[in-house]
Amino acid sequence: MMNQLKSGEYARIVEINVEEEIKKSLYLKDIKEGCIIRVISSYNSTIIELNNRIFVVGYKIAKKIRIIHMKNNKSTQTIIS
Repeated sequence: MMNQLKSGEYARIVEINVEEEIKKSLYLKDIKEGCIIRVISSYNSTIIELNNRIFVVGYKIAKKIRIIHMKNNKSTQTIIS
């Protein structure tokens, strides 16, 4: 899950398991399945960089976002769920 990533790590979002209204809000910010994120911080809330923009994702939401961990922006195909 997204909340398990550490600062500086990359991941691809593979599934977002939140209520539809929250998912729509994330989609408006381009946070959706398939996008690659870089974690800036993951203490309580997760702070991510996506397309040169910074977003804060709350702990409860971050733990419902499945990701594939990546190394140097390339997939290692390790699914964290």
